[in-house]
Amino acid sequence: MNQLSKPFSCVTLAAALLATAGAINAQAPYPSKPVRIVTMLPAGGDTYIRVLGGRLAELFGQPVIIDNRPGAAGVLAVQAVTGAAPDGHTLIVHASSLLISKAMQPSLAIDPVAELAPAVRIHGGGPIGLLVSGASPANRVEDLVARLKASPGKMNYGTPGPGLIHLASELFLNATQTRAVHIPFKGSEVYTALMRGDVDFTVSPLTLVIALVKSGKMRILGTMNAARHRALPDVPLLSEVFKNDLLILEVWSGLAAPAKTPAGIVRVIHDATMKALQDPTVRDSIEVSLNIPGANESTEEFAAFVRRENDKLQQIVNKLTGLKAE
Repeated sequence: MNQLSKPFSCVTLAAALLATAGAINAQAPYPSKPVRIVTMLPAGGDTYIRVLGGRLAELFGQPVIIDNRPGAAGVLAVQAVTGAAPDGHTLIVHASSLLISKAMQPSLAIDPVAELAPAVRIHGGGPIGLLVSGASPANRVEDLVARLKASPGKMNYGTPGPGLIHLASELFLNATQTRAVHIPFKGSEVYTALMRGDVDFTVSPLTLVIALVKSGKMRILGTMNAARHRALPDVPLLSEVFKNDLLILEVWSGLAAPAKTPAGIVRVIHDATMKALQDPTVRDSIEVSLNIPGANESTEEFAAFVRRENDKLQQIVNKLTGLKAE
């Protein structure tokens, strides 16, 4: 068996690091100290990041520290990374929510496209579902639309404030040419309100509510995935029902470094993460929440994907819904 066919290990990773040393201005091999991964997720909601970090620590031969910086629409997390040295030792969990926050709040003191260098996608295809209470008379998305059209502006929907859920809800209303009153809640209170019957529907990443769906307290009428999720084969796609590709909106995340990080370091981060994603324990931690581990995608392909996602979100916010959080 030749060297290239051997399993990717700490030894082979070290060799890869040394091979890129010239591209990193002949500095010490990367990483030369603990690596910090900043995430917008609160402690307790970051399980897959911690599992991934544990595997990366083995591959890097350095500790990997998870730094939770939730709140402020991602500003705290991004600034913690862009204010650090661009040497690959401070990374961020790049995510769809960052692009949405910037699209809805242009005055945010961050630019997640210009200020970050995407390295690798951790997961994609996370389903976003249109949800009603388990006691709702709407069993299909067509039932909900019929009710909305029968009483324009009299029904309501809940969100935890500016961001993905608000944007996705307005997108659904726009695509179906219906109206409903927006009621903002604090965080997860929106789900309690839905189950209580205080709001008629919401839109949410299913990661957050799948247990409530399985218990019958909520019902999924459709998802905003590009394809039916293998765990939800009977749940229709909103884009198919309403023949509108703008109704494709998925949750994804990846790792990114500060924009001026040398390309050689970014490639090492990519290669190590792709290896970590082959670990069954890492994959299980991602798939348990209905997310799909990142596929075989280069750094350049991931960066191009982020730019396309950003352009689409700008189109949705600025041209379609005109929605702004300000």
